[in-house]
Amino acid sequence: MQPSSAFPQRFSAVPRRYFDFVSGLWQIHPFREGNTRTTAVFTIIYLRRLGFTVVNKPFASNARLFRDALALDNTSDPDFKDPAPLNRFIEKTLFDSSITLERLRDSAPPNQTRTALPCFDPNQSEDNGRCQI
Repeated sequence: MQPSSAFPQRFSAVPRRYFDFVSGLWQIHPFREGNTRTTAVFTIIYLRRLGFTVVNKPFASNARLFRDALALDNTSDPDFKDPAPLNRFIEKTLFDSSITLERLRDSAPPNQTRTALPCFDPNQSEDNGRCQI
């Protein structure tokens, strides 16, 4: 998943700037349903036009995580705001498909429950329907 040879080697800032834009676009929520899917399709098409080889699989396989990562990136609550999950998603999608996306936040203290997020992984332990992240 590398950029085409026509794309400059200094591409590291471009995806983050683009995903800041995508994150803001997702926040608008113009549709009753399908905002995350629409954002994913827009993202794939745009990144392909920039010269990246991007497939739908990371978005389809991790749809809830993508949505939750966008939510964490967009929240105005400083206790929950965290761009790291979206950054990991970007890195996996564009540069390193071996990155696992099992948890939203690797930096969260063990057994800390974020009650604002529903459980997205059936293999994770649950506490009243909420995931341990």
